[in-house]
Amino acid sequence: MEMTVYTSKPYKILIEKGCLQKAGALCRELFPRSKRTVVVSDSNVFPLYGEGLLLSLKEAGFAADSFTFPAGEENKQLSTFENILLFLAEKHLTRTDFIIALGGGVTGDMAGFAAACYLRGIPFVQIPTTLLAQVDSSVGGKTAPARSYPSLGAAGNRDFGLFRPQPVSGGGPLWGSPPPPSCPRWFLRWGKGPP
Repeated sequence: MEMTVYTSKPYKILIEKGCLQKAGALCRELFPRSKRTVVVSDSNVFPLYGEGLLLSLKEAGFAADSFTFPAGEENKQLSTFENILLFLAEKHLTRTDFIIALGGGVTGDMAGFAAACYLRGIPFVQIPTTLLAQVDSSVGGKTAPARSYPSLGAAGNRDFGLFRPQPVSGGGPLWGSPPPPSCPRWFLRWGKGPP
């Protein structure tokens, strides 16, 4: 199934089985001039899906590399963001190249924020691997590292970028199952209720 999100810069959402294996060909259609890409993922997700995605991208003619950071909300911070930017520079990504976020909400936030800032913005693709990421964080374009302001009594995504992804791709086989105690919270977030 393919849908279009109509915003100031419309983008497509593709939901079907086998998206990961077709990712290289789909990205080649979207980015015919691109030579390089970096897959940003975390230490839980990359071992499951990363090598298959890299293979698909390389078969489509991209020089594809990966940046993996430790999994967990505690790694959604400026130091991770900085390390992603340094990696993109080391790999010589240009404004015609792109980033792929492979993972949940933390990965999408970090990769999206890096894409928004690197060279004043390069394209990025979201491949969410959780149901929550597929219906929430990968759609809409708000990206941010977590940042605390103790003197203001504030925490969370106070510094963020609004940067729309190119396609958002996903499918059932990539979804993990939330632990049973979190199910009510997941469904509230899905319906955009309070977390």
